[in-house]
Amino acid sequence: MTIRRLLTLITACILSGHAIADNSYGTNPAAIKMMQELAARDGYDADYLQALLLAVGRDDGVLAKISKPAEKTKPWYEYRKIFEDQARTDDGVAFWDANVATLVRAEAQYGVDPAIVVAILGVETRYGKVTGTTPVWQSLLTLCIDYPPRSPFFCEQTDYFLRLAKRENRNPLAIKGSYAGAMGMAQFMPSSYYNDAVDFDGDGRIDLWYSPADAIGSIAHYLQVRGWQKNGRYKYRLPAKPSLAAFGNDHKPHYQIHTLLTDSNLKNDIDLIKEIGDNGTETVGSLVVDASEQEKAWWITYNNFYVVTRYNASPLYAMAVGDLADRIRHKRESKLR
Repeated sequence: MTIRRLLTLITACILSGHAIADNSYGTNPAAIKMMQELAARDGYDADYLQALLLAVGRDDGVLAKISKPAEKTKPWYEYRKIFEDQARTDDGVAFWDANVATLVRAEAQYGVDPAIVVAILGVETRYGKVTGTTPVWQSLLTLCIDYPPRSPFFCEQTDYFLRLAKRENRNPLAIKGSYAGAMGMAQFMPSSYYNDAVDFDGDGRIDLWYSPADAIGSIAHYLQVRGWQKNGRYKYRLPAKPSLAAFGNDHKPHYQIHTLLTDSNLKNDIDLIKEIGDNGTETVGSLVVDASEQEKAWWITYNNFYVVTRYNASPLYAMAVGDLADRIRHKRESKLR
């Protein structure tokens, strides 16, 4: 690298408000190779990409957090407590009331239950109050280069992040989000932001940080694209342990629900018979969770439950969203009576 080019890169970092980071990715062969490929493919200025690499280094805090996410390390009876505080429910009702017209319009356009949309915002960011303080560019590069278990996914997200910053004319070094690179009220990953987010308030731009309408419309669109069924069911707790040996192996719909009526432990349960009704051929999944330290709970999971796990792959996440949605809906309906 020539002295002139190095000075240019240093100046670019300073102007963007960032110094050259210690152990920066500007000298990392894998990071340099990736940026060279992106420059050749998408026409980025090579000096610009090199300046972005020089500005950040590996974030060990990001690596520590992604190795122990709550939804994968806590049992259900502990994980659910994170989202059961009264303020989260009360704020959900207030958010719904403040955005009722937008939620009605989103349901009409995409068919998604407004309670689920509100609950996702509640679980993700407390309705936009906690959107993350980690520099997204640094977290994505850290996970792309230094987190082998999911390197392909995060390298793809790094690519999408640059495309998104270019399209939205934003400084990549100034954008902050979660430790995993999720952004805005809806905590969309860069690929979801780029491909699924919508301008639902009609102002000519997509803003998932400060536009509740864009966040609502984007979540509803995301779920609809992935197969949300309007007025579809979500989950149902079984009254007893099924005798089916494979029960709990997959929350994705994979067997017909009428199978449960031949289960020796369940076939005479009146509530289950009512739940199945005329929908015996409907395909469902199954889930077993720790309801307490001593007690298990057995759940039927429907298509819409699975769709929410496309937002976050953990079934415990989908459980938390469903429970918060029920609490918000119940409190709001009680208030309106």
